[in-house]
Amino acid sequence: MSTAFPLRAEHLLGPYVARLAALDDVVAPIVVGCSGGADSLALLALVRAAGHETCAVYVDHGLRPAALDHDVVEAAAARLGAGFR
Repeated sequence: MSTAFPLRAEHLLGPYVARLAALDDVVAPIVVGCSGGADSLALLALVRAAGHETCAVYVDHGLRPAALDHDVVEAAAARLGAGFR
């Protein structure tokens, strides 16, 4: 299946990557509130890909089983080289 307007990651993520570049002067680790959902995990990955020291802080919104999400966030932080709390 093809679309008339194919979506490319660069097109979709470009504005966010540009905003992350503005954080280059930040000295302290960037804290990313991370629930285990796709959006917060993507933010964590983007911040790490931009080269920032990062700490993922698990946030339980009460929408899914917390134990599973906690483990997902902890594993993602370890895989990406981020701290975890």
